[in-house]
Amino acid sequence: MSAPLADFQQSLAQECLRMLQLHIEIPPVNDQRLIDHVVGADGSEEGFLSGGFLTATGLMSALQLSGRPISSFRRILDFGCGAGRVTHWLRHLADGAELTGTDINSDAIAWCKDNLGAGARFLCNGARPPLPLPDAGMDLIYGISVLTHLDEDLQFEWLRELHRIIAPEGLVVLTVHTGYRAAQALSPQAQASYLKHGFIYQRASAQDKTVAGLPDFYQVAFHSHEYVAREWTRLFEPVLSVAHGPFWAQEAIVLRKRESDATPLRDHGWERVKLPMGGIDTPGFAWQADGNLQHVAGWALAPDSDEPLDLTVWVDGVAAAMRCIEVKRDDVKAAFPHIAHAGNAGFMLNVELPDHDFDHHVIWFTAGGSPVPVSATCIAVS
Repeated sequence: MSAPLADFQQSLAQECLRMLQLHIEIPPVNDQRLIDHVVGADGSEEGFLSGGFLTATGLMSALQLSGRPISSFRRILDFGCGAGRVTHWLRHLADGAELTGTDINSDAIAWCKDNLGAGARFLCNGARPPLPLPDAGMDLIYGISVLTHLDEDLQFEWLRELHRIIAPEGLVVLTVHTGYRAAQALSPQAQASYLKHGFIYQRASAQDKTVAGLPDFYQVAFHSHEYVAREWTRLFEPVLSVAHGPFWAQEAIVLRKRESDATPLRDHGWERVKLPMGGIDTPGFAWQADGNLQHVAGWALAPDSDEPLDLTVWVDGVAAAMRCIEVKRDDVKAAFPHIAHAGNAGFMLNVELPDHDFDHHVIWFTAGGSPVPVSATCIAVS
């Protein structure tokens, strides 16, 4: 195991363990619509919490890989925070950072104010800019699945607004649907338009509960890498992108501020991390540990390759000594019928839980040489 990879894992694990140590229990999100908007159809409370933890871990790892650990930021904005699924997990930073969440959904903001107000402030915004925030007032802005729902003109309005409020040395992290998701979701005609223009916006399906009850303009959009390089780089320089893994079917792009309306960086090639899609089934999120040996089971698959994956399971930032055993997974095959090797995507192993002074252990797995976790969970120390 290379020293940089091991150092990255240990640093990220310490941040996650601190996040869990200072974790503040929140009341159940009783409005099912607020859960469905971020988890999907018939989302669960566990899915809301575990998904927020995984996304926060993915965000922290992308920032760390960009050379800016999340603890280095002092003014942080969750743009499109919803019911605080991610903001909630970052409240451990409140002693050293000011956390702000904004969203168009007044019900979500009201819930956040009532339940997450300690350590963060929440603001309801309109369909269009401006936000009630000063110029260059934020050091870090992240928007998880916001531009995935906006048409092209509204996208540009909000990109200009984020450019206004981000500090000169700040970073912006935005997620988008790229080629994989477009190939699965678009009709042949729409796919042809997407491939030609690099961007397409269309109405979400009637079954898509992530947009149910939200304004009519809030539908679904898809971006190509070429489009981002052509259109976004008038305002921002892409530093890094992370596809799949903790961002599932989306790609997170880390951006640095440029001068307004600068010449596009048409040939700019940023570092692109392409991860498998996967999950950890056992242990379930926040299960109670039973002894010092833990069974870990999950699955992982590369959407566009049938090459065997080189997986490493990490416990509190230390690589597990036992080798993964491949397992057939009919449920994964049924969920991904278009991927021929999905039925062989399972893995399982037993890992030793080290002694430490925290109340939890963090468990995740990586693939290949990338340090970014594909999926992550935690268990409580018994």
